[in-house]
Amino acid sequence: VHFIRHGQGHHNVWRHAEFSAGRAPRAKRGNVAEVPQELHDPHLTETGREEAIAAQVRAEKCAPELLVTSPMRRAAETLLLAFEGAVKRGVPIVAHELCREQFRGLDPSLYDGRKGRSALANEFPQIDFSRFVLP
Repeated sequence: VHFIRHGQGHHNVWRHAEFSAGRAPRAKRGNVAEVPQELHDPHLTETGREEAIAAQVRAEKCAPELLVTSPMRRAAETLLLAFEGAVKRGVPIVAHELCREQFRGLDPSLYDGRKGRSALANEFPQIDFSRFVLP
């Protein structure tokens, strides 16, 4: 079993900017109108894409027979880039609900929430979201 962390997401940049400005980052349901829309299930930044591509050399050495990802967009994008060779060879990919951040409390951060299963399946047709991801 090999694990990799997702590359830099837009939420990472936003959080850093908030801390740098002396503010505590708060992106919750209660203030959703006050934060950038891309914080809900954020994509990778260009830096995050570069990080995932840089992981390709090490990923190729794994020779995976199955790829499992979090259903979060940033994780799916990282997997597809880092394991591009395995994806092209047809290695099966499944998303699993338990391979992600776990909510703490009743008001999780927007960036720890994900898009719906059908939206993710449409965005990432190479990944099976049907078996282990809640609707």
